[in-house]
Amino acid sequence: TWNTQSGNNDEYVANIGGALTQGTYYYSFRYAVNGSTCYAYGGYNGGFWNGTTHVNGVLTIDGLDWANLQFPASGGICQGQSFNAYGQVFESGVTNAAGATAGMIAEIGVATTNTDPSTWPANAWSAASFNAQSGNNDEFIGTVSGLSAGTYYYAFRYKLANACSYQYGGYSGAGGGFWGGANGNGTLTVNALPTVTATASQTVCSGTNVTLTGGGASTYVWNNGISNGVAFPANATTTYTVTGTDANGCTNTAQTTVTVNALPTVTAPANQTVCSGTNVTLTGGGASTYAWNNGV
Repeated sequence: TWNTQSGNNDEYVANIGGALTQGTYYYSFRYAVNGSTCYAYGGYNGGFWNGTTHVNGVLTIDGLDWANLQFPASGGICQGQSFNAYGQVFESGVTNAAGATAGMIAEIGVATTNTDPSTWPANAWSAASFNAQSGNNDEFIGTVSGLSAGTYYYAFRYKLANACSYQYGGYSGAGGGFWGGANGNGTLTVNALPTVTATASQTVCSGTNVTLTGGGASTYVWNNGISNGVAFPANATTTYTVTGTDANGCTNTAQTTVTVNALPTVTAPANQTVCSGTNVTLTGGGASTYAWNNGV
């Protein structure tokens, strides 16, 4: 499109576009008057293009040679746990040397939508760390944590510090590569923790058999040597914790307190000898209420 008047010349501007992939490109202008198809071609350094002194412009788009999401393709964790994924990147003459490449930036991204990771927001991404040299590739490890229960999607992105934009790596069973086509996102399932319950707290007398039972999970383990659903004698006030595990291997806990009251020290009158028919009064002590045998 026309840009400005430059002396006696009309100056034009053209946007080559941002969709060009990595590589070297050449560009020039051509002009025609009044809709004619007889074009004249302009070259750099002034004048009509001649291939020697008046030539094409050169555009170089730098980028990485290859990148991926290495593994795993999917995973599952419990809420509150972390998840590790791995990605690799290759740039000829750069990542070949052993160890981390200076200026190589790698990040792992997580989103709730299975979409092109280049569209994910900036806060979806966090730094990945160099993990190992894998042939000519740098391998990175990214850790995901702090997610609520649900399904998530993850990918890697990379760039050299002096590059303008990131390039995105995807997973495939064939080794993956730049995101797109057969190379897609990984899938992460975050399982909710079970809501574990325990028998209600209770107060009993010392030596009373108590049965504690957990609920809300698949299996249960109690502390203090207690077995789930098995009676035991309660001898001291204790708070018991049960750990319940569900079918996904996720765990949660619940607590209950058994308050144990000591047995009273009950007394009775001293033994005595009387004549038949003599009235005798027996009185218990050390407790609140008393019940005698033999109808007394």
